[in-house]
Amino acid sequence: MIHLALPDILVFVSYMTLTIGIGLYFAKKASRSTEDYFLAGRSLPWWFAGISMVATSFATDAPLAATRLIREEGIAGFWYPTSWLFADLVTLYFFSRLWRRAQVATDVEITELRYNGKPAEYLRLISGLFNAIPFNCIIIGWVTLAMVKILEVSLGLPKEIVVPILVTVTVTYTCLSGMWGAAMNHLLQYSTATIGALALAWFSINKVGGMPNLVAKLSSMPEFGVAKFNFFPTLMGGQALTLFLVIMAVQWWAQKNVTGGGQLSLHMFACKDEKHSFLAVFLFSFLHYVIRPWPWMVVGLCSLVLFPHVGDNEAAYPMMFSLLPVGLKGLVITSLTAAYMSTLETHLNWGSSYLITDVYRRFIKKDGTAKHYVFASRMAMLALSVIVMIVVFNMGSIVGAWKYLATLTAGVGPVFILRWYWHRINAWSEISALLASGFFATVFSLIPFFAPDQMYGIRLLLTLGLTTITWLTTTYFTAPTEEKVLLNFYRRVRPASFGWGPIAKISGTPKNTQNLAGDLLAFVSCAIFLLSSFFAIGKYILGATNEGHLALFLALISGLYVFYDLQKRLDLKLEMRTNDSLNKELA
Repeated sequence: MIHLALPDILVFVSYMTLTIGIGLYFAKKASRSTEDYFLAGRSLPWWFAGISMVATSFATDAPLAATRLIREEGIAGFWYPTSWLFADLVTLYFFSRLWRRAQVATDVEITELRYNGKPAEYLRLISGLFNAIPFNCIIIGWVTLAMVKILEVSLGLPKEIVVPILVTVTVTYTCLSGMWGAAMNHLLQYSTATIGALALAWFSINKVGGMPNLVAKLSSMPEFGVAKFNFFPTLMGGQALTLFLVIMAVQWWAQKNVTGGGQLSLHMFACKDEKHSFLAVFLFSFLHYVIRPWPWMVVGLCSLVLFPHVGDNEAAYPMMFSLLPVGLKGLVITSLTAAYMSTLETHLNWGSSYLITDVYRRFIKKDGTAKHYVFASRMAMLALSVIVMIVVFNMGSIVGAWKYLATLTAGVGPVFILRWYWHRINAWSEISALLASGFFATVFSLIPFFAPDQMYGIRLLLTLGLTTITWLTTTYFTAPTEEKVLLNFYRRVRPASFGWGPIAKISGTPKNTQNLAGDLLAFVSCAIFLLSSFFAIGKYILGATNEGHLALFLALISGLYVFYDLQKRLDLKLEMRTNDSLNKELA
């Protein structure tokens, strides 16, 4: 436990005061309509939305989970969160424009644009409730659990005090200001969180005598050794090679958010237009996967030298706070509080948008005023906050919650991808996939043989396989979506004509409106660029300069094409303006 001096306390109080002040300032603006409340009036510029995205993903669970992965698996263990890079790049190159053209308020709303009849209504209701409560609250739960662990270890504050205070403060200003206040606060929160992470990494390195000394010490320790610095797992490593292959080859595309659902889509919907939506996701991907991880990973490696044996590896990160001088202790704790609040406010906003847009407004009260729906949105946030506190008091492991949620929707990803590219996918396809993945994931997590952490890859593959059989069978034994609904969807969104057959022929729009080959080349190039940049930074930090030079060379070569392709996409200003105008007419 560390002691906070007066300067530390002043830093924390000043930050909290400024945050609440921002919420109060934007309260009136957010109250005009639900579009203002949830989507900031669809007016966010790309850099604003991109930073807001990365601030939301910069939660307190990430550094704690990163420290655990580094301590248990070494650098190779970080492939678990890094694999989501591919899903975000799929969103960037294949779906960000399609989502923006759809002009929906939530990713669940797309169901009644894409499908028809009672099945579409059932799907929207089920998806709205699932995303808002179990899916969303588990995410908020592990983020809150991380903050609890930080304050328990660093300040000795019990969970019973920490959880109600943190949730109440965040809910208060989020209820007032919605997306307007959340987005503005994200600029402050991301800056604070980044400075705090860099400061802790700097003092950790100094404490162990510099990076060369850290590498030498860990390499000479029998329980750790040079394997901790391997960027890829080996057959003899702590993380099985088969699990690595499952994570890299299967996990990222099998999930429901592979096309950009969740908080990522919420921010895309809030952007000014397609161009800003695309650039926002690109900025997010670079900051999130290249810049952000290394300070946490360095702290995790240093913790192995300074605290080699701890009962809870996730608690090793806050234990490192004792290295900081007066003032910086308060800054780091404030930075993690900022990271927590940025995530909580977005997920509360996201969850309540489902409850109001996809459940309450769609099925319960269809003729309310704008003020009524804003008030209902605030009440929904309060209800979600109560559920979150219940979840936190029944959750034990951050990484364990990560993996359970990953299997909970394993197998849904292919359906979510194909609904854009194959007209035969219908509402029953999605309903059966959601129910099957949830059922099989829960069953396998309860069977003792499959429950252990090392069986995660097997659980994922089994859930994916059984879910795929379920939804494919359901698709072929149920009626297709009505032609007029498919035609309206195709004209509005204009995906690649591949898979749309007769719908594309009668649509009156040009064939191959989406260049899938060009998007695939850009996807691969950007993946190489981001991963090579990530490797280059790591190799230079660890002193492997020759390998760092090679990674940097790959980053530069692939980066040239990435930015060439980016320039071409941004030059399509006339097409993007035409797209937005057409969408308004169709709406």
